[in-house]
Amino acid sequence: MLDPSDFLEHMNHHEKTKQDTQAPPSPELMPCEVCGDLFMLSEYLQHLQEHDLAIAKAKTKDLPECETPVLMAARWVEQLRCDADTQNLLSSCIVNFDLAVSFAERALREKSRLVPRLAGPWVVYHWTPSKNFKNIIYTNLQVPDQKHILNQTDDGFYGAGIYTSPSFLSFEDYAHGRGGCFLCLGLPGRQYRANEHQDRGRPCRPNYETHTSPNREEWVFFASDQLLPCFLIDRATQPRALHTVQLLEASIRKDLGLPQMQPDP
Repeated sequence: MLDPSDFLEHMNHHEKTKQDTQAPPSPELMPCEVCGDLFMLSEYLQHLQEHDLAIAKAKTKDLPECETPVLMAARWVEQLRCDADTQNLLSSCIVNFDLAVSFAERALREKSRLVPRLAGPWVVYHWTPSKNFKNIIYTNLQVPDQKHILNQTDDGFYGAGIYTSPSFLSFEDYAHGRGGCFLCLGLPGRQYRANEHQDRGRPCRPNYETHTSPNREEWVFFASDQLLPCFLIDRATQPRALHTVQLLEASIRKDLGLPQMQPDP
């Protein structure tokens, strides 16, 4: 029996023992919305930031392996403009992102169905009067349809298409003395050596992508997305612009997994 004077002290001793044997209350836990693990509120925000950092790193790492025409075009345009700036040619660089996307889409299709040596880009030139500059810059070179786009000289000796040349000065007269030259990348693919008597004013031959003149000085393209205008040049700017576009050509071939080639196809 406890003395009444000791009862209060005895009850306090029981209450203290009870508190000592009970586990401390668990802090409030929150499930991570990404991985589902439980975290205290004080740790939750830091944990989410770690997820964000990991996701950002993964996206950066995977960019080269997750190629799309838009990503490729963005990289090509950025490279060309940066190199043009280095060469003091930025004012002459007229590359258009939308046209670059179309060109990249075409390049990927060509890669999938042509042998590697035929699938890559090549440098070509197109001389034209100044009245055509704006339309070419914004909408690309166009195949004449005799309605909205007319032939500039004739109906096309070697086919009804877009005439270019791998030679810079061979067709300067097409500018009529008051124009300029577009330095472009082209996707010639399989080339047919055309004959004026059989191919004049006609579409591309089946199983070919382009025509050439008998001496291969003229290359005829039959779709706008086969071409990417890069610079509007003259005799003074041509060497630097050519060097810049050749660097881009090498990058495109690398991106497409194609061999680096210099001779004519």
